[in-house]
Amino acid sequence: MKYLYTGEFDLNVLDSLDKVIEMLRVADEEYLEDIKMLCERELIRLCEVENFVLICQVADLYNANRLKEYCAWFHRINPAVNELLMKQKELGSIGGGCPGDTETNSMAGDQQS
Repeated sequence: MKYLYTGEFDLNVLDSLDKVIEMLRVADEEYLEDIKMLCERELIRLCEVENFVLICQVADLYNANRLKEYCAWFHRINPAVNELLMKQKELGSIGGGCPGDTETNSMAGDQQS
């Protein structure tokens, strides 16, 4: 609320991944592009192999294009991400919107042809 009245936003209040994701959701819903950009930047800072899939799905869900680009880059430079994605795919716990989800990417490529 403070941001709506003052234009100031304290990123320190977002002290967990869950809080940053929740703020990104609100920023996307309310078209608060400055806040959305700050949240994307914070999620980029917090991105690790262990939370990559979640962050990637969040980027897709909340139209966070800068974050989507980062996820694609992160996936390319981290071979460990492929192992994680394969493991999660075997368990059936991975959804669409992730650059490592080869079925989603191949279907998108088929539709473009």
